[in-house]
Amino acid sequence: MATDQDEIHRMSVSENVSDRSLVANILIQEYYILSEKSAAWEDLHKLTIDEDWSVRRSVASAIGSIFSYVPDKSAAWKDLHKLTEDTNLYVRKRAAESLGTAFLHIPDEYKSDIWDDLNRLINDDESDVILRALYALKCIFKHIPDQYISDAWGDIHKLTISKNWDVRLSVAEAIGDIYSFIPDKYAAWNDIHHLTRDKDPDVRLSTARAIGNIFPLVFDKCAVLEDIHHLTTDKDPDVRLSIAGSLGDIFPFITNDYKSVAWSYLIQLSKDKDWSVRRGAASAIGSIFPYVPDKSAIWKELHNLTYDNNSHVKRRAVEALGTAFLYIPDEHKSAIWDDLHRLKSDDNSDVRRETAYTLGDAFKYIPDKLKSAAWNDLHLLMGDDDSIVRRSAAYSLCLIFEFIPTEFKSPAWSDLQRLISNEDKNFRRNITLVLVYAFKHIPDEHKSIAWEDIHQLASDEDRVFKRSAAEAISSIFPYVPDKFIAWNDLIILTKDVDSDVKMYANHSLGKVCIYKASKSENESKCRSLLKDAIQYFKTASNEGVYFNPAIFCYLFYCSFDAVLFRKVNSKKEIEEYIEAAKEEIRGSKSKQKLVEAVEQLAEVLDIAYTHKKDGNWQVELKRCSEICNHVEQLMLENKERTPLICDIFENNKLSFRTSIKKLIEAADAACKEAKGTPAENVVCSIKKEIQSWSIENEIKMDIKIERLYAILKEKVPDIPENRILISQINDIKNTRVVDDQIDIITILISSLPNGSFPKMIDDLKEEMNNRFDKVDESQHRMELSLEQVHQKLDNSLYKLHTLSLDFKTHGKEIESEYIDTFENEIRTLIAERDSETLDLFAQNLDQNRSFLLDEINRSGASENEKKEGEKSIFELKDLPRKIKDIMKSATTEVSKELVVSLIATLILESVFPILGPAAKEVVKILVSIINSRTDRRIVLKWLS
Repeated sequence: MATDQDEIHRMSVSENVSDRSLVANILIQEYYILSEKSAAWEDLHKLTIDEDWSVRRSVASAIGSIFSYVPDKSAAWKDLHKLTEDTNLYVRKRAAESLGTAFLHIPDEYKSDIWDDLNRLINDDESDVILRALYALKCIFKHIPDQYISDAWGDIHKLTISKNWDVRLSVAEAIGDIYSFIPDKYAAWNDIHHLTRDKDPDVRLSTARAIGNIFPLVFDKCAVLEDIHHLTTDKDPDVRLSIAGSLGDIFPFITNDYKSVAWSYLIQLSKDKDWSVRRGAASAIGSIFPYVPDKSAIWKELHNLTYDNNSHVKRRAVEALGTAFLYIPDEHKSAIWDDLHRLKSDDNSDVRRETAYTLGDAFKYIPDKLKSAAWNDLHLLMGDDDSIVRRSAAYSLCLIFEFIPTEFKSPAWSDLQRLISNEDKNFRRNITLVLVYAFKHIPDEHKSIAWEDIHQLASDEDRVFKRSAAEAISSIFPYVPDKFIAWNDLIILTKDVDSDVKMYANHSLGKVCIYKASKSENESKCRSLLKDAIQYFKTASNEGVYFNPAIFCYLFYCSFDAVLFRKVNSKKEIEEYIEAAKEEIRGSKSKQKLVEAVEQLAEVLDIAYTHKKDGNWQVELKRCSEICNHVEQLMLENKERTPLICDIFENNKLSFRTSIKKLIEAADAACKEAKGTPAENVVCSIKKEIQSWSIENEIKMDIKIERLYAILKEKVPDIPENRILISQINDIKNTRVVDDQIDIITILISSLPNGSFPKMIDDLKEEMNNRFDKVDESQHRMELSLEQVHQKLDNSLYKLHTLSLDFKTHGKEIESEYIDTFENEIRTLIAERDSETLDLFAQNLDQNRSFLLDEINRSGASENEKKEGEKSIFELKDLPRKIKDIMKSATTEVSKELVVSLIATLILESVFPILGPAAKEVVKILVSIINSRTDRRIVLKWLS
């Protein structure tokens, strides 16, 4: 690494401005793995006074990104402080950002200086600087000490009367986000009140959204409702749409005295002249149904919306019917059925598709006398001319199969079998995952055929098909005609090369063992099966896949075994398993439901512990299996997109300290063994790195392991003699579980003294030149300033908005809505910095190029539009590679923002020529990716 730093130093004193600017970008990514951080910092320090403003701007970003790793934080703070006073607005803007990024790591003695800097920056003459300073304040607001909080709030408060609309917009958003931490909530609310009357519609729109966030904390809710009423009559439809959404969010917090008032506002919005506002009101009505006193009145409004002239409004009203069905008074249930019966023949395929979903949601609640007619409608929808409608009906049918009258079960299965045979492979894959809900209730004479469909998927060459089969078999195992073949399918799938397939196969084997154990009347056999299940769960949990339900099962059933069979007298071990299991679901969005499920687990364990002498182990095992399945489903429905390893390790695991101590001991022994050998320098540098790890703090262990991995890749030559070492190093990267990574590192360290470390001085210079060529290639986008990237992204998003308006102007409202949906989803992914979903979207675009090409050729687009679309589709093949190159840069929060913006811009530029003739298909691909990553409505929304 010393030679790398020599090259970095050379670039830092280069006469070429691009070289000097690139130094900062390289350090953003690599500073944390440099061995001589002080030397690198000195290079960066000198660049803070560079004569070129673009270099100083890059340095300002770098300081914020690497601040936590800089040895001399006092010196780093002084440089950052100096850059906040720079004469160039772009430098000040970047320095303001870095204040927010570095805040938690700046020494306490400089905290008062930070507030002085932020105060000065938030009162800057340039709105761009003000916006960044405001963003920094918003990010750190909850960490601001009491003695500064009033001043910080005062700075934000003053911006509500800024002459710049974008500043006022951002202030409204900030107040909505930090309201709970603001000391003077009355003043904050008063600011929101005045902003509801702002002359700029975008400011009013931002304020309408903020109201949805702050309403539960506002004391004078009557005054808030007056402002909401004002916004419901706003001349801008986007503002009215936004306040409709906020009404849906805040309704549960409105007291009964004012619910009728708020309800009257929604009625008003449901009759709005703008269809998008009516659509928003329809969604809100569906969500607030449980909280409305007069449910008959609200039902009538929803009923009226199903007759709306606009298909988008009708579709949303149909969706709301499914959401609200349980709460609609019984006297209106027949009328709901009449609505669904009518809508299943609607001219618009999207309305018919939503009707199929809603029939599935509501079917089990439909009065028995109407079930035959409801089934007939679902049957007709499965024969619809539109393939998406057919598939939607099929998904719904699987979920409600048990509630279908007995006389219609055979025809229902025939419909499913026909679709499975005739539709494409993607449909077969998706239907497998919902077929498990129907399998138990399929008539016996058809079960063999249904099983054969799933059995064939297990031997398919497609990895996704095999995964679907592996996941499904455990759920249907009790009802499979040939259980030996089912078991054997899973055993074969555990030997697959794909990690997902292996994980689900082992997980399913564990669940099958639990099923067998729950049916066993022999305690010895039951315990043996439980041990087998735990081993399968353990094997599955070691697979490094994105979502691994086996981890939870392993932890839970270990605790059950400890209570029931190993007769553990102390609850400590049990509680540790449960706490670890809780960690596995802590990242979920629906925390309350998941915590409730975990508490159920704890309750069952406590009962088992209390009554373990009773011998009623079979009943307890069956009950625990049911609860575990329930929690798994909750995890699947509510899991976070990107679970963080620090969440898993937030509470110390029992083995953590022991593992680290063993690792340090192994490193010490290896260093002694390597003394006097070619491996000495490498092994001892690794020892030095490991000894810096704190056994008291595992929060950032993933970062530390990543750093060690980078050092090992750099230090250990990739030559045939080191084949085993290189394999172990790669295992560190491929393994997701920190405990397993530490085990691998411990074994690896012990093997290093026997490694081969030839001197390759002659090749070093060429290797470093190649390395920096790659760095230059991967970083050239980083030369763009963040504001330039944002400007480019804003331009692309504005083009989308313009295209939508153009469609709408020419009467193409459906196409306009697809563009709006696409824009909204992209904006959400950008806001969440979700580069992974954007990357998956790009990969799926590439995989569906031929499909998109067919859609463009079938469209009514002009020849020129088709030509441009075809050219763009051809170029999609390079899109995933370009995105992968960009994603390599995402090492810090600042660079992640830049990376996501770059990826989004690249995608928008690539797909824009396609959106005109094939907007619907592009949106379907994006929504299917988002739905699959959030498992929204399980698989009902999985569109192939």
